[in-house]
Amino acid sequence: MGRVLLYFSVLLLAGVMASGEDFGGMTARLIPEEVKPGDLFVLSVEMRRADFGEFTLEVPSHPGLHLVSREKIPLSVVDGQYHQGERLMLQALASGAVNLSRIKAELTESAGSRVVELPELGLKVTAFETEDLSEVPEPLPVSKDDSQSRAALIVNFTLLAGIALLTYIICRTGTDSGPGESDGSLVPDLTKDLDLEMLLNEQGESLSPELRSDLERFIYSKNTRSGDDTGLLIRLREELGQ
Repeated sequence: MGRVLLYFSVLLLAGVMASGEDFGGMTARLIPEEVKPGDLFVLSVEMRRADFGEFTLEVPSHPGLHLVSREKIPLSVVDGQYHQGERLMLQALASGAVNLSRIKAELTESAGSRVVELPELGLKVTAFETEDLSEVPEPLPVSKDDSQSRAALIVNFTLLAGIALLTYIICRTGTDSGPGESDGSLVPDLTKDLDLEMLLNEQGESLSPELRSDLERFIYSKNTRSGDDTGLLIRLREELGQ
């Protein structure tokens, strides 16, 4: 029984070693191995070997992946080893498990050419977290600053409205002048003798003799004025049509 186990162990080890040699020093990996839909990742294929070798890579298309760019690293000798590589930048299109298989390389060696099929690679594309997609917008929080701004706006509006109302009242008051105001009237202020004298000279003929006599006595006889101008003003307005 022990000999049988030893025999199978030797066969398994030989198979592993043979399998490693079949790749011709080539390796493939995904960077990173887990992404989300729309993310980019890199498929990197490299060859490192002591003896001469050069490969041409063939990667089949996949319905869940989109090729964005492809970069080739030419053959070179680094630290006594032949080095060549190729990088493919891919984009994941949908969530789920993506298996990259049948990645092949035509490897040219000193002994000739052969096709090497690299091991299958697995990519995990995780879905986005579930979010609330309700069309009803959430109400914005009311901060203290917003409340103060609204209060200040109301106060300012009230002040402006009060100023506008006061201005309107003043304008209406100036327009609707009473009987005792001049506002350009033909009857001047009785305290101004010069205006009365001008009125007497310009419109004296249209006044009655009695009013004209009283007006002359008011103008030129200051010492005999009674001090009551109201009666004279009323008579002037009546006769001049004010």
